[in-house]
Amino acid sequence: MFKNKKALVSRTNIPSISSVNSLPIIDLSLTPLVLSLAAHGISIDKVFFKCIHTETYLKYSDIFGIPMFDPDSYKHPSRSMRSVLAIYGSDPLIGEINQLKKMHALAPDKIVKPIAVATSGQTIVGYFMENIDGKHLNKIETDLRKESLSAVVQLISKLHDNGVGHGDIHEGNIFVTPKNNIKLIDPIPSYEGVDEKFRIDSDKTNLKNLIRDLNL
Repeated sequence: MFKNKKALVSRTNIPSISSVNSLPIIDLSLTPLVLSLAAHGISIDKVFFKCIHTETYLKYSDIFGIPMFDPDSYKHPSRSMRSVLAIYGSDPLIGEINQLKKMHALAPDKIVKPIAVATSGQTIVGYFMENIDGKHLNKIETDLRKESLSAVVQLISKLHDNGVGHGDIHEGNIFVTPKNNIKLIDPIPSYEGVDEKFRIDSDKTNLKNLIRDLNL
């Protein structure tokens, strides 16, 4: 998948960070997190932190008191954000945030909202998104899965009609809320070989696989 497996490339400087337009930047190395978030009008009990550096996760997971994505819980290193970052630097992470913003603008009630970029000094270490009260698609009652999956198909069709794709549709990236609304997370960011056509083509294949895997 990757043509040029280089060592970590540090492109995590301020110009890259500033390319995530209009999102607050929260420096984890400064003020206590709750105060940093509050300064931007963000409530700590309303966010989920996606951390992509294991060292950062280990340092902050016990003191944040908020849900976090553990990088080492990702069991597919060839596809994980960590392996992409090791080759391409922080640009793919910025791309993921911007892709979420693009998708959220088209379907704000069905795409998780990115809220802020997390840095440690000048290095991007993750991002904050809205915290979702819900379950993964494969964890809800069987009789609700068909309805939820139909909503996913309609959502993806809408995104595609606007020239936008997700790229990594599977049950782990689809949440269903207690009110049976769907929320998508974690689109594939743009990096070498990944563009909207790649994402759209991947969505079509992944939806077929999802329907098969859920026996719907």
